[in-house]
Amino acid sequence: MRTLIVLALVACSTPPKAPPPSNHDTTGAASRDDRAKARLHELADALAHDRPIGGLVDPKDGAWLWSQPGAMVSPSVHVAPGDPRKPSEMMPGPWAADAAKSIEHGLGVLDTDADPSKPDYYVDCGADTMPPAKRANLITHGIELVKEQPALLDSPDAKGTATLGFHFVYSDTAVYLSEQGDQLYVAHVLGWTPCAA
Repeated sequence: MRTLIVLALVACSTPPKAPPPSNHDTTGAASRDDRAKARLHELADALAHDRPIGGLVDPKDGAWLWSQPGAMVSPSVHVAPGDPRKPSEMMPGPWAADAAKSIEHGLGVLDTDADPSKPDYYVDCGADTMPPAKRANLITHGIELVKEQPALLDSPDAKGTATLGFHFVYSDTAVYLSEQGDQLYVAHVLGWTPCAA
């Protein structure tokens, strides 16, 4: 009888299944999302103070700065890893300062993996003052740069080879972060004129 009872207990005490991977770390280390927000803050700070961003970019592909010279936002300047140039030396006018403001403001009204088609994530082009979007969005999976940015068809070198782990977008600015292990790097920074066609 004792043997049967022991066997029954062993059969019933199987270990629980491991939980699915999460963006949230319970060990005290920074979560994946928190690391993305920290990298975005670093980028915004460097752009706002006209400091080189070469130390923040993908170590293999570097990063691309995008602007809108015509009807479509497109890759304009490549930033190599370790590039010592200041943002003002790469992009004319207020591009860097405007991107910094959008990133910082967007981080204060940030949603994660929300439906990007909702009106809260777009500038209201029908309003007289064209107010900025109400919310920013941080996409954490399923990012396909070529599908999201058709200008890459004319600039295939800008695609890069790194896996993109995050896509942040707010009003007139977007940032793509590449992901290698637990490290995140700036891969693309886009600035455009909302409602321009």
